[in-house]
Amino acid sequence: MQPNPPSPSPSSNPLSLQRGGQALAAALLCGWCNALSAAGVVLPVEWGAQGQFEQVVAMPPGHHAEACVVLNAGMTVAWQFSGSAALAFNIHHHVGKEVIYANRLAAAVVASGSFVPKSAQEYCWMWTNPSREAVTLNLRLNRKPD
Repeated sequence: MQPNPPSPSPSSNPLSLQRGGQALAAALLCGWCNALSAAGVVLPVEWGAQGQFEQVVAMPPGHHAEACVVLNAGMTVAWQFSGSAALAFNIHHHVGKEVIYANRLAAAVVASGSFVPKSAQEYCWMWTNPSREAVTLNLRLNRKPD
């Protein structure tokens, strides 16, 4: 009988986050997500005391990262990101199985803007690494007071 192999540590996961298992919790709470896919990670948005959310994510080739949060209509969220290489980016929400895009960039190393939702629901900021190399994503969302 051979011993069981050791379980992989969270730090050995190329998609590991600064906040450990919260990605799994976010995926389980995300009504339209199919949990964590082999090609990506859901980032749970937890607003800081000043209304900010920051994250650094290591993205292997072909993988994506999504930061999803429920917003009220009219709430302003300033967003910015930078990557160690170009990333595809979008802001979207779902209506049934349809994906509605509020913003899309085919390839950007650095970008910023603001988003004001027209209706109260869950919105997602999504980055995809189309390259053959790993990319580091630095992202920041700032929620403005209502």
